[in-house]
Amino acid sequence: MIEKAIEALNDALRRDPETMAAMFHLQARCNEALADHPTVQVTVLRPLKGHADSPGGRACTVGVIGLINGVVEPLTGKRIAAQWSDDIGDDGLQKLVGFCEYKPEQPDKQP
Repeated sequence: MIEKAIEALNDALRRDPETMAAMFHLQARCNEALADHPTVQVTVLRPLKGHADSPGGRACTVGVIGLINGVVEPLTGKRIAAQWSDDIGDDGLQKLVGFCEYKPEQPDKQP
């Protein structure tokens, strides 16, 4: 099932890379209830002292990939990762180059 989701995202990227990049660069502020969702991935920002908008003292954002993984992970036990180039475009943003199954990095084992 995750393979089909990845295939659909990559197909959409091939068809309209500018729109897909714009969507996946988007991060919207979210509240504490969404930030505490068990599967939707959010970014917790460190607010400036005394400027936190949320009652819990965290400023949080959510993006499209966080919402997608909130749906896909409970169904498959896996997550999707957006792949970005190392190059910065004229717009100051990295280029979205594809989607793949998320594989957490394994720490190097020390002898």
